[in-house]
Parts: sequence; C-alpha cells; structure tokens
Amino acid sequence: MERLPSTFRPNRHRPEQLANVLPRQEIEMIHQLRIYEIFEENKAVFHARFRDHAARIMQRHGFQIIAMWEAKTEKRTEFVYLLRWPDEQTKTDGWAAFMADQEWEEIKRATRDHGSLVGEIGDRLLVLTDYSPELPIFGHFSFGVSDLERAIAFYDPALTPLGLTRVWTKPHAVGYGYPAARGELLALKKQSSQVRPPGPGFHVAFNALSHAAVDDFHSEALRAGGTDNGRPGLRPHYGPTYYAAFVIDPDGHPIEAVCQRTGI
Repeated sequence: MERLPSTFRPNRHRPEQLANVLPRQEIEMIHQLRIYEIFEENKAVFHARFRDHAARIMQRHGFQIIAMWEAKTEKRTEFVYLLRWPDEQTKTDGWAAFMADQEWEEIKRATRDHGSLVGEIGDRLLVLTDYSPELPIFGHFSFGVSDLERAIAFYDPALTPLGLTRVWTKPHAVGYGYPAARGELLALKKQSSQVRPPGPGFHVAFNALSHAAVDDFHSEALRAGGTDNGRPGLRPHYGPTYYAAFVIDPDGHPIEAVCQRTGI
C-alpha cells in the first residue's frame, strides 16, 4: 500500500557553511530519492502507469522529477527516481495533494487486476555536502513581447502539456514554471520598443515527459497563434531517441519541446 513518505535526514551542514560553495537557490532546495520495489512479472504495467499517469499527475501538484532509473540487486528489481523541491513544506503539501488526487485513485483502482505493482518503498531526503560539485542550473529565461495579452493567450495553452503553468502575473510581465515551485522558468516582459528576437541558432527547448506531450505542445501552440517550425517527430541527427517539435511564438521567438526517453 502506498503511503506518504517518511523523512530520513543525514547530518545537515549549516547554510552559512555552504554559501561560498553552492548557488543560493541550490542551498535552499532539497532533493528526495524514492526507491520502489517492483516485480518482473508486472513491471511493464508499473512503468506504463508511472509514465503515462503518475508522472503527469505529480507535475500537476508541483513535483519536479529530475531523473528516473530501473536498478537490480541480487534479490529484487527497483524503480528509482529523484525529485527536487524548493523546501520541505512544499514537498509535504505536494505529496498530500498527490495521494488525495481522485484521478490517481481511479488509476490505481483500474490497475488492481494486475496484482501488487509496488512492494517496499524507500525514501531519502538528500542534503548537499559542502564539497559537492555545483549543480548545473539556470535561474530562468526572459523574452520581450510586444503584446502581453497575446503572449499569454499563446503560452498558457502551449506550455500546459509540458506541466508548466503561469505562476505569477503582473501588469507588464508574467512568469511560467512548475506548480508550487519557487520562481519561474520563463518570464515574458512587455516592451515599449520593437521586439527583436535573437538571431539564427537561438531557441529555448522545454523537456517533455512523453511523445504525446510533445505532440500536444505543437498542436496547442499552433492553435494559439504560433507558427510551425518543425512538426513532431524523431530527429535522429540529434540522437536516436530525440523526439521534438518546433514552433515560433507570435513575437518570433523559437521554442521547442523535446522528449528523449525511450519506450514512450
């Protein structure tokens, strides 16, 4: 039976000890490692449920999934994934919302005929050491736009399939990010002068959890006034699993959605 995660806390370094080593946002953020025992006889069902449903619903409640793995020991098969949270309260609230989500309850009921998909669950709260290499991370990207309302009408539906939503709105700017996360990933700012997008070679690529999310990004973006710059599909010249779609927004900024996961 799935349950809210318990907290394991190793010895914590004080933030002031890390201040000269790591970016401030990484000192404040926490990482959570989840380890599920899964079973060979029905692990395909588990992966399909997590890939197509759990990960999507988690995003809706502010989960930031960094990576997912399958691992094997002598005694069992494991599914391991890493989460990033802005703080412990957001983590607690996110898990509570996910566990209470009615769609997730219905999906679990629908898969009961396949037997137990998850055995023992391990949970670890990871705290950076003072000698950890810096984690590569961007704060955010910012685009200038000529018409803020038009930009909102485009980005609201285009980014929804990628798990991104409008997290703040001001009279002359908006920000998009993951629900319940601290800060934005993309900011749009109204400009009084002519907007000039960067030159050839520049674009911003957003990660997608599945090929379907890439497809939906592309269709929603075109429906909202974007210009097709590359239909959804594999791009083997970028990599064997590189599935992407490309769009130009109403102000001429090139954006992309990409999924590089296999089997989805």
